[in-house]
Amino acid sequence: MKTKPATTMGTLTVTGEGEIKVRPDLATLDFDVLTEAKTAQEASRMNAEKAAAVIAALKAQGLASADLQTVGYDVLPVIDDAEKSPTHGKILGYRVLSQLRARVDVDRTGQAIDAAIDAGANLTTGIRYSVKDETHVRARALKAAVKAARRDADAIAESIAVKIKSVEAIEANMGGAPVMFRELAMAKSVTPVEPGTVSISATVRVVFRYA
Repeated sequence: MKTKPATTMGTLTVTGEGEIKVRPDLATLDFDVLTEAKTAQEASRMNAEKAAAVIAALKAQGLASADLQTVGYDVLPVIDDAEKSPTHGKILGYRVLSQLRARVDVDRTGQAIDAAIDAGANLTTGIRYSVKDETHVRARALKAAVKAARRDADAIAESIAVKIKSVEAIEANMGGAPVMFRELAMAKSVTPVEPGTVSISATVRVVFRYA
């Protein structure tokens, strides 16, 4: 709790915080498909085939097109950086990296991971957990923050022998659901996934009038 000196006689400014922890129901997975070849065209063709296979495998798991998104595509030269090599500084080939993002129900996360890896995804950046619909959880966090502010205001008012009469102003600040990042386990069979919980927070700044 933070309090600020009253700017006018008879007011008290209090900050209240509320946090609600819930089990996530959505997992966002980032898969990379990396291919290398002598030419950019060949590397790109190989990459397209593998990426298409990964997408098909994820759709076979029940994901819709709306759940899949290509978020990156890079074509980079592979340069010989060995100083004593006769081809030092020359282009040896090309590397193509395509990045695919998939959103899947938490309960299907393990199957989606395995399907993408089996289909050709060879790099991952982890899992992010979140909540599909935060509306009700955010409302609970806001209510908790307001209650905390009022509780602290009442405690302060009691200590200085006054009573809270009304609310003069209020400001609300919503914290996004801090997503949890976890590394993907490259195990065979169904990859075990433990989503834990995510937190949705709210902060309110309330100016109370007392007498």
